[in-house]
Amino acid sequence: MTEINKACCSLPPVKSAYKPVGTTTTIAGLECYVTGPQTADKALIAVYDIFGMNFSQVKQGADLLGTQGYKVVIPDFFRGQPFPDDTFPAFDSPMKSLATMTAETKSALMAFMGSSANFATRQPDLLAVVEHLRNTESIANIGAYGLCWGGKLVILTASQNPTAFSAIAQVHPARMEPEDAEGLTIPLASYISDDESVDAQKQLEEIMSRKKFDNKLNDFKHFVGMHHGFAGSRADLSNEVGAENFQDVYNRLASFFARAL
Repeated sequence: MTEINKACCSLPPVKSAYKPVGTTTTIAGLECYVTGPQTADKALIAVYDIFGMNFSQVKQGADLLGTQGYKVVIPDFFRGQPFPDDTFPAFDSPMKSLATMTAETKSALMAFMGSSANFATRQPDLLAVVEHLRNTESIANIGAYGLCWGGKLVILTASQNPTAFSAIAQVHPARMEPEDAEGLTIPLASYISDDESVDAQKQLEEIMSRKKFDNKLNDFKHFVGMHHGFAGSRADLSNEVGAENFQDVYNRLASFFARAL
């Protein structure tokens, strides 16, 4: 496992009661939450989970990375209509509730994944934001990180569009499949919870170890004891352990992008 130098980046402490500091604007036809320096020469695109962008935890993570000099953009891929978050436990693993989910809710989730959250459908949206940042705002160095659903979208898009990003990261990624990384030509950080496969993470590390760029840029960690979503909308920042691991994830993201972008 690669250990990157976390001392390179000093992020503000995580707060349980948090008011986002960014602004809302339109980029490539999508409403976007934007934070960090507006004149930055590097950008990060944050891709949320299926519950959308209107969570202070998701925006706090973006704000933390914005303190490192990045312009951070969270596009609203679901156009204001994410999957209802009250279907899943607020501060627990969404995976656990799948077994007890009603047939009606399962049907609604499958329909959502096939429409609003369809990976092939959302890739052009993500690439349109990249194009705007690169061509309209003249930002050449662009990274992306995805939470849960967003992790899958980011790695698929980067693998199929090798020049889109300079580095990417996935945090407790949904539908984790190591072969998604076969087409990657850029550094990757992958942070999993107890709800993702350790074997899949090991396979991912092996695939990335064969890449032609400096493999020391990659970073991997299993956050033992943490659930799927602990760094996104399911984060419980009033819990000491949850807050510490949330802080650790964003420290690692900051250090990873500092080295890889």
